[in-house]
Amino acid sequence: MSSLIYSHPSIYQLLMRVIYAGGYAARYRALSELIPDGAEVFEACAGDAYLYQHYLRPRSIQYRAGEFNETFVAHARARGIDMQRFDLRQDPVPQADVVLIHASLYQFMPEHRQIVDRLLAAARQTLIISEPVRNLSSSRWALIRCVARRSADPGSGHKAQRFDEHSLDEFVTSHYAERVRQRLLIPGGRELIYCLEGRAR
Repeated sequence: MSSLIYSHPSIYQLLMRVIYAGGYAARYRALSELIPDGAEVFEACAGDAYLYQHYLRPRSIQYRAGEFNETFVAHARARGIDMQRFDLRQDPVPQADVVLIHASLYQFMPEHRQIVDRLLAAARQTLIISEPVRNLSSSRWALIRCVARRSADPGSGHKAQRFDEHSLDEFVTSHYAERVRQRLLIPGGRELIYCLEGRAR
C-alpha cells in the first residue's frame, strides 16, 4: 500500500505545490531547459509525468517513462503517455539520449550508487539527477519529521534517509566527479540538479 500522497496524481500534484510553493514551477523549468529539443528521453520513477505533460510534450521530445505505482501508470497511459510499470531495483533501464531521475533517488538508499551506475549505463548523452535537499523529513520538529517520512511511500516501503545539499554533493563528487557537466540549485534552494555524462554507446 502506498501512502496518501501517492494514491492519485491529483493528490500528489496538490501536495507538491504546497511543499514547493513558488518553487514548484521552477523545478520543472530548470529540468526542461536541460533537455534539448528532439531528444529521446527516459524518465525513471516518473510519478505523474508532469514534466512531460507541461514542458516536454510541445517540443518534439521522444519520451518514455517508467513508474512503480500502478495507479500513476494507468493515469498516464489514459492520457497517451508512453509509461510502463517499472521497478528500478530490478528492471532493465531503456537506453535514451537523456535519462532522468527526479526526486526519487533517496528511495533507493543505501543502494543508490548501484542505481546511478545503471542509469548512467543507459544514458547515451546525459543522466540528470534532481533531488530534494531541503526536506520536511529533516525538520527539527520530531512530529513533522515523522509525518513527512511516513507519507513518502510509493508502494515499495517507507524510506527514512534523505539527501541534503552536502551529502548529495559528497556522493556525486566522490564517485562521478569526472562526469559532472553541470550542477544547478533551483531557485529557493529546495532541489539540487546534477547533469552527468552518460556511458551508453
